[in-house]
Amino acid sequence: MLKYITHNDYDICTDHTHKQGNLDADYSLLCKLFGQPFDGDGYKVDAEWMIEFDDGTIATIHNWKDGRNYCGAEGLPTQQIRIWSVGGHDIRALNLIKDMVENAHRITVVQGHVDSSPTTGEDIAWQTTVSNH
Repeated sequence: MLKYITHNDYDICTDHTHKQGNLDADYSLLCKLFGQPFDGDGYKVDAEWMIEFDDGTIATIHNWKDGRNYCGAEGLPTQQIRIWSVGGHDIRALNLIKDMVENAHRITVVQGHVDSSPTTGEDIAWQTTVSNH
C-alpha cells in the first residue's frame, strides 16, 4: 500500500529536489491520480504537481519549456503535454511515480478530507493507493 498527499491537500516542501527522469503520461491521467496541478511558474512550467508519500519520499511532476508559457502560441496546450519531468531527492521518487502511472488501471484512489490548515501529522488524511507490490 502506498499512501500519499498532494499539494491540493497540504503544503509540501520540495526544497532541494532535482530532476530524476522523464515520464510519458497523459495530462488527464495525472489529474486523476494527483488532482489539479499548480499553474506553473508562468515562464518555463505550465503545470506542476507535488506529491509526498508516507515514507517521506517527495516527488514533483512538471512540464519543461514545451508549453505556452515558454513557447507562446507555438507551445503545446497543457492538456496535450505528454512528456513530464519528475523530480525528487532521489530515484525513488521517479520509481514511485512511474509505478503509479504504469499501474493506473489497477489503482483505486480513496479521497480523504484534509483540514485546510492541519496542525499535526495526524490532521492529514492520507490518500491511499493500492498497487501490486
